[in-house]
Order: sequence, then C-alpha cells, then structure tokens
Amino acid sequence: MRSATTGADPPEAHARDLGAVVAELAVVFPALMLVLMGVFQFAAWYLAGEIALGAAQEGARAARLRTGTEADGRASAWHFIEQANGGQLLAPRVQVDRGPEDVRVEVSGHAVSLVPGLSLPVRHTAAGEVERFRGEGEG
Repeated sequence: MRSATTGADPPEAHARDLGAVVAELAVVFPALMLVLMGVFQFAAWYLAGEIALGAAQEGARAARLRTGTEADGRASAWHFIEQANGGQLLAPRVQVDRGPEDVRVEVSGHAVSLVPGLSLPVRHTAAGEVERFRGEGEG
C-alpha cells in the first residue's frame, strides 16, 4: 500500500521483491546464451561455406582455361584453402571433374562446431565451360 504523504511504497513491498531480479535473470540468461550461441554457430557455418565456395570458384577458374587440367584446378583450390582457411573449414575435400566441354569443382568439409557432437556439413560447387577458340563460322 502506498503512503498517502510521500507516494512511495512501504519498505515491506521492497523486501518481497528482492529475489525477483535474480529469478528473472536465472530464466532469461540461459535463453539469451542459447540464442547467442546459435548466432555464433551460424556464423561459423556460413564462414566455412564461403571458404568452400571461394576455393571451388578458384579451382574452376584454373581448370577451365584452355591449357588447364584437373590437377591445375585441384592445386588452385587447395592453395585458396591454405590461404583463406583459418580453421573454419574442417577436413576439406576437393573434387575436380574436367570434361571436353565443361568443368565442375566441388569443395566439401565440415564447419567448426560450438556444440559438442554437432556436425554441420559444408558443400559448394562451381562449374563452367572449358575455354576454346572458335572460328568465325562457329557459333
């Protein structure tokens, strides 16, 4: 009940609410930490995917040259992984397929996990046509 003269709550009302903040914090803090951990896990997965995509694109760029080979594409992709990967992409694998007309490079692996036992796969592919020179009459 409020005091008629001061308009403030009596001391007994404050004494009943002393543990309320601690109880609210005990409920809200774990939920906030869970959301924050999810944001960080998503960021780790996204970064690993960007590294895999960049490596696949570099590998395809090297392999699709007229004089390029599967080995050139694989070496270029691995070079990119070595330069860009700070440990975000775990167990990377590079697969290059170069046919007479097209090239396909796939880079896969796993993202770093903040949750024990959670394994988030990452796989990106880049493809393109093999460079070739055409005569004037060829389309």
